[in-house]
Amino acid sequence: MTFVFQPECSLHNYHYQIASETLKHLRTSKQAWRKDLKVGDKLDVLVKADEKSPLTGFMQAIITRIEGDTLFFEFPESSNYYDTTMDRWATQICPFESKTKEDYAWRHEKLTEAKDLEIDAHDKSSWLKATIFETKTQQISQGRTITLAYIAYRVYRQKAN
Repeated sequence: MTFVFQPECSLHNYHYQIASETLKHLRTSKQAWRKDLKVGDKLDVLVKADEKSPLTGFMQAIITRIEGDTLFFEFPESSNYYDTTMDRWATQICPFESKTKEDYAWRHEKLTEAKDLEIDAHDKSSWLKATIFETKTQQISQGRTITLAYIAYRVYRQKAN
C-alpha cells in the first residue's frame, strides 16, 4: 500500500517543508531583525483580499501581542476582518514600508477628499474602470479610522444606431 501523503519523501520536503538549514539561515542572516520584534512595532504584512478571492496585497500592521513566535496583528487603516496572527518567521511579513510606502503615500495624498478621481477597482471578479465620487472618514472602533471611497463603475457602450 502506498500512502498519498509521504512526509519523508524528498518531493514533499522540497515543496512543503522548510529545510532546517534554510530555517537556521533565515534566523541568523538577513532575517535577524525578526528576533527583536516587540508589541507596538509596525510591519508590512501580506494579506488575502477575502476568502473567495485569489488577490493578495501588503498592508501596514501593528503587533498587538506576542506569544512565543506567534505575532498578533491589527491593521489600523482597515477593518478588523484582516486582523490575524502569523509566525515570527513567516515569509508574509516584511519590514515596515518596505512593500507599502508608495501605495500608502498615494492613498493619503489622493484619497483625502477625492472627487472625480479615475481609478481601477476590483469587484471581486475583475478589474474595472471606476470613478470616486465621494470619500468619507469613518471611525469603526477605538483607535481605528478608515477612509471609505464611494465609487461608480464606468460602463462603455458603443453608440446605438
